[in-house]
Order: sequence, then structure tokens, then C-alpha cells
Amino acid sequence: MKKWLKALAGGLVTTSAATMLAAYSNSKADSRDYEKSLTWMTTSEVQTLDQNKMVDTSSSEQATNVFEGLNHVDNNGKVEPGVATVSTVSKDGLTWTFKLRKDAKWSNGEPVTANDFVYSLRRVMDPKTQSQQQNNYQAVKNAPEVVAGKKSPTSLGVEAKDKHTLVVHLTHPVPYFKTLTASSWNPVSEKAVKKYGKKYGTASKYMVYNGPFVSTGWTGSNLSWKLKKNNYYWNKKNVKLNTVNYRSQNASHRLYPLSIRKIRRGLS
Repeated sequence: MKKWLKALAGGLVTTSAATMLAAYSNSKADSRDYEKSLTWMTTSEVQTLDQNKMVDTSSSEQATNVFEGLNHVDNNGKVEPGVATVSTVSKDGLTWTFKLRKDAKWSNGEPVTANDFVYSLRRVMDPKTQSQQQNNYQAVKNAPEVVAGKKSPTSLGVEAKDKHTLVVHLTHPVPYFKTLTASSWNPVSEKAVKKYGKKYGTASKYMVYNGPFVSTGWTGSNLSWKLKKNNYYWNKKNVKLNTVNYRSQNASHRLYPLSIRKIRRGLS
């Protein structure tokens, strides 16, 4: 059983659905006989796809697979590159610089740039957003003043030096800051937010994605939807599944007590 769980856990990025199904059935059937898809149960309904507003587990599970931040945490708890190929910190620990990959794109084909990360963090700290993620970034320069409404979000200590260079200024060293960039700081397309307005994040179609999958068919209240492989994802060749069919039901009826994050990253 443990071997099957590990095969299942590697499914979204490192192992094909064919391998998973073969492991589950203990069969030696040719993997070509199986479709690269997976049906997965989640604990509860998704509340939002808005990167800056999600706090519930189900929404966060979706975010892990349809968005990609500067970094991500691998199977062994190690921080690995995501959109950022290089993450460096100054000797005094107050300035972080991230070099972004040039082939990162949104699901509409537009490039993911440093400005998308700047806009995202400003939006999180803007009191108008009412984001519950604000506490994660209190060490960013001027963050408390921005949250309190005493300063503009544009005064926040984050800047795009150019399209592929992001710089963050802190008021004091935060040893785990790189890990924060792997857990809750996803880019946001300002263009998409302005295009969809209040509808942004309320349904699959009112979003753009930069992760290995895109969400389709989620209307904001239904109990089934799909994740489909994102053809614009920079690392799509290593995404083995084409489709994940989601079903939402009560925790007491769950078939597999695992998080989708573990599916994507693998089990330790």
C-alpha cells in the first residue's frame, strides 16, 4: 500500500497516471493502456481562486497546482526554484533579490514578470483587499503602515528592477523568508484583475494561471471541476497528467486522506 501511495503522490509532476493505476491494481499491464488522468476527492468546497484572498485548505490545494510562486518546497522540505531561478540575500539579511526565468508565462501566453509579484504583494498588504495573508509579510519595509492605511501600497518595500529582477527590502532579517516565497506569494496579473473586476477569482474562467495546471469548470459553487495541463507552463514536459477530475465531498466520506499538495510534490 505504501508503494502505491508513493506512486500516486508523484502523479502530477513526476509519475504518469498510467504508472499509478498499474501500481494500484498490482498489474503489469502496458502503461499505454491507461489514460493520463486522475479522479481526486477534496475535503470541502473551494472558496476562491484569488491568490491574495484564499485561506481555506481546498483553495490552497488548488493554488499549489494552478499557480507557481518564486520557489516551491520539494518532497524533502527543501526550497527549490519556481519562477525564480536564483534567490539571494544581502549580508545584512535585509535585501532579497530574485532572478526570474524568462520562459515563465501565464495561461493566456503572456509573460510572467517581476511586476506581477510586486502587484501581488501590494494587493495583499492593501487594507482594501482584506487579505488574511498580511501577517506573513510584516517584515517588508513599510508593511505595517500600509496595512494600517497610513501609507500607500506603492511605498511597500518591493520593486521590479526590470522584467526579470525582483527586489524585496526588509526592516529586519527573516531567516525563513525564502520559505515564505514558496508557500504563499504567488504572482497576480494586474491586467486580469482589472479585466474581471469583482468577478476575479470567483470562477475558473475569471482567472489566468501560471502553474502546471489550469482550472476549468469551477463556477464558484459546484462540487466537481477539472484541472487541465497548462500548455504554457515552462516545465510542461515534466507534467505527466493531462487531467485531474475533482470531486468535493464531506471529510467523513473522503476516499484518500491526502492533500493534493502531496500529490504534486510527492510523499516524504
